This record gives sequence, C-alpha cells and structure tokens, in this order.
Amino acid sequence: MYEGEKLDIVSAAFQSAASTKTAVEALNEFFSPLHERRLVLLMPNYTSSGVYPEMERWLVPPELLELVEPEAERLDPAKLRSFVNGYVSVLMLALGGAGYTKGQLLKLAEVVVSENKELGLSYDELVEGFRELVEEVSSTAGCISRFNEPGGPDSPPFLVFDWEALDNAVREYLELLASRALSLV
Repeated sequence: MYEGEKLDIVSAAFQSAASTKTAVEALNEFFSPLHERRLVLLMPNYTSSGVYPEMERWLVPPELLELVEPEAERLDPAKLRSFVNGYVSVLMLALGGAGYTKGQLLKLAEVVVSENKELGLSYDELVEGFRELVEEVSSTAGCISRFNEPGGPDSPPFLVFDWEALDNAVREYLELLASRALSLV
C-alpha cells in the first residue's frame, strides 16, 4: 500500500484540501490582486502527456514565500492535529471504498503516527475518528454500511451500496476540511 519516502501527512492533507473548490476560490481571491501587480504568475498545469488549461497553478517567487513561512510556523498545533485527524479519516474512508481491508487501513494509521511523531497523533484517535466518520456517512448518506466491527483484518471496513454517493460524500468532507484548513492560516 505504501512504500518509499517518509509519509508527510501534513503535506498530503494540505495538498488535498488545496484541490477543493473551496480552497481554489479562496486562493484565487487571495492571489488575483498579487497577479494584477505581477507579483505572482498564473500558469496552465501540464504534464508530459498534455496541457490542462482548466487546471491552473499559481507560481509564487521565493521572496514572497519567505515572507509567509514564519506565519506557517505559528500554526496552532492542536488545530493542525485536529485537521490531520480529519484528513486521515476521510483518506481511510476513500481507501475503504476503493477496496482496502481493515488491516490495511489500520496499518496506514500506524504509519501515519510513526512517521509524523512531531504532530503528537494518537493511533487510537485516528482509528476512532475513522469509525465515527463511517457511522456518520452510513447514517446520513446511506451509501455504505455501518462499520464492520466483527470482521477480521482481511475483511472490508464497510460495504458500499452506492459508489457515486460515496464519492460525493468524500468530496463533501474534503470541502469541509478545506474550510478548516483555511481557518488555520
């Protein structure tokens, strides 16, 4: 499931939040006046296979980043921890819907805690947050079953009844996380 470099969950969480409609609108609102003054650039996003003009990226010069880095270091650790806990729950929900087993998701929670010790994350809190999110999505959206408590590590964490509704629920929770991320900075 995961191999390679250190799993920087904070970076992954903020990157996921930054891709949401909520964050994109806020970033565009923030950067537009800077763009008008030619302090930042707006470039089309491209890969080796092509250009994606509907997906643009703001390019910020290093001098401007140096001005905001001290602010980023002043993030409230408790709020950051809460944001990361929420992100891991949504990530586990998405992966559970993609067919990952309970054992694989529990291993993910272990990796997140062990590789991000500076955050002071709790394995039990991550697992409990995931269970609570499954129960919430089950009762509100009805697209998945309740959490599969009696199942072993090779069993699914829940059953998916409606894939599209589950995808929508994951997107909605990412949008909520994006709003929380914006309040952090």
